[in-house]
Amino acid sequence: MNYLFVMPRFRQNKEDTYMFPLGIAYVSASLKGVRKNIYCLNLNVNMGEIEEELKKEIEKHQIDVIATGGLTPNFKQIRTIITAAKKIKPGIVTMVGGGLLTATPEVIMRGIPDLDIGMIGEGEFIIRELADALESKQSMESIKGIIYREPDGTVIRTGEREDIQDLDMLPFPDYEGFKFDDKNGVSICTSRSCPFNCSFCFHTCGRKYRSRSLDNVFLEIDWLVEKYNVTSLGILDELFSVDIAKMEKFCQRIKKYNIKWSCQMRVDRMNVEILRKMKEAGCQSLSFGIESADNRILKSMDKHTTIEKVENAINMAREAGICPFGNLLLGDKADDLESFQKCLEWYLAHTEIQLGFNKILVLPGSKLYQYAVNKGYIADEVQYLEDEDFAINITTMSEEQYKSCVQIMDDVVSRREYPLKNVMIKGIDPESQKVMLEGICPLCDEKINFTSNDCFATQNQVCLQCGRPFTANLYNYRKDILEEQLQQLWNDKIIVIWGMGNEGLKMIHQSDVVMDDNVYLIDRNKNKQIEVRQGKWVFPVEKMDEIEADIVLIGTNAPVTNQAVREAITLNYPKVKIIDNLNDYLLKIIKETVT
Repeated sequence: MNYLFVMPRFRQNKEDTYMFPLGIAYVSASLKGVRKNIYCLNLNVNMGEIEEELKKEIEKHQIDVIATGGLTPNFKQIRTIITAAKKIKPGIVTMVGGGLLTATPEVIMRGIPDLDIGMIGEGEFIIRELADALESKQSMESIKGIIYREPDGTVIRTGEREDIQDLDMLPFPDYEGFKFDDKNGVSICTSRSCPFNCSFCFHTCGRKYRSRSLDNVFLEIDWLVEKYNVTSLGILDELFSVDIAKMEKFCQRIKKYNIKWSCQMRVDRMNVEILRKMKEAGCQSLSFGIESADNRILKSMDKHTTIEKVENAINMAREAGICPFGNLLLGDKADDLESFQKCLEWYLAHTEIQLGFNKILVLPGSKLYQYAVNKGYIADEVQYLEDEDFAINITTMSEEQYKSCVQIMDDVVSRREYPLKNVMIKGIDPESQKVMLEGICPLCDEKINFTSNDCFATQNQVCLQCGRPFTANLYNYRKDILEEQLQQLWNDKIIVIWGMGNEGLKMIHQSDVVMDDNVYLIDRNKNKQIEVRQGKWVFPVEKMDEIEADIVLIGTNAPVTNQAVREAITLNYPKVKIIDNLNDYLLKIIKETVT
């Protein structure tokens, strides 16, 4: 049989960066260890229409089995992949794995009618057993950890599968098969799962914490350096600091590679000594799970920590010279106006670190999700995935109070910047096609050269000299010229910004042009239909029937959302002259002013 693994699309354009997902790459590598005729399609490399890309691969290689996977926000795209595969070849066997399927297997089987088999949890050995069963035409009922559809439509879920105990026995991820193309940075996992169980979190790889040996980890690092000449490493472990002694040995061994690396740690699992050793070993940034500035909410979240411990950890990291990152979250079931005010004040007071402030996503598999289902906040679990609005209000606040808090939060977040001094645009990088910039770190006066194609970057970069974060937002560094250009281009035209994603919101709060009466804001999500700035309201989609829009700019970079909005506008509003992604539209103007 011939197998095709399909990696979902996570970027809008080929020059954009994306986080290479390790899960599907591990499963592909595992099957390649025992089977031939395994093919891979990376939709972040092959950027055509999804159905067209699938058709080429399925027909070229006579594919019999197609497998894909991802997380909850990827539901619609994964369904598109599975549905398209069945359309192209009705007899093809379809499989899905990853966090999306693992969290609520029965829900996904209902939500994707063309799905034949779901792999629950770690798929490296499940995929091998499924291949054996399919090729020998044997029943799958003895394979633990799957859910499958019988020919008559009956859905059967088999027994629970044990977690993989020896992670060293797994092959390295299939970077080559999926045409990994980021020569500077790569991510690895040195362990799986987490010994803690925060209320908003879901452990895709099982409940029990397990780690790889350092010898095995460094075999992979050696291979990555030799094969891709990587210069930076992101450690994706849910928790990197379980074993301090092991961390010390890691620091000793990674020094010689001269690699910049980052990781996530709990605030109560560190000390100044280990942080200094991490800094000496090349640790450039450190992510903390802060979540709330109110100890009452931290207890509700099952964080088993306090805001005092958070502040102590931040001070230790800064003392060691490492840039700390963190997030505050709004939306726990115990959140109220008082807890929000504490978080807001703490957020505004701590400008010395890179700090996010976001709504909690109530995602399947988490304790918050089960709470929301039990309390009736989520009435239809498939429709919940369809709606793609995972930031629902399960707090003690009324809808009006919650929306008011969200509006305040979005406003302060959009204004939080970490600008460099004396920024100049140097040109366009011929290889990456990114804008090249140069600036001065305001903390240590180090000259910084960097590239960016993000008009409204969600992730800051850091000064390699002192660890201070800095904003890579092109819009701010080119605002005067952009505003002048937009004023001319939008004169006598009706403009719509559709979708209040990160890009849309930042544009609203940073641009003066969007305040003009000919600019309309639209989002289909009722929770986002609020006053976002000085009398500027977000309207429902029906507003499009009242106006004759000339230009529609999509205010999110999510590929599937972009495609869906484009198709809806083309079908329902044929008089619209320009449909573009907001970031891409602005980037074209910036590049024209550079060249």
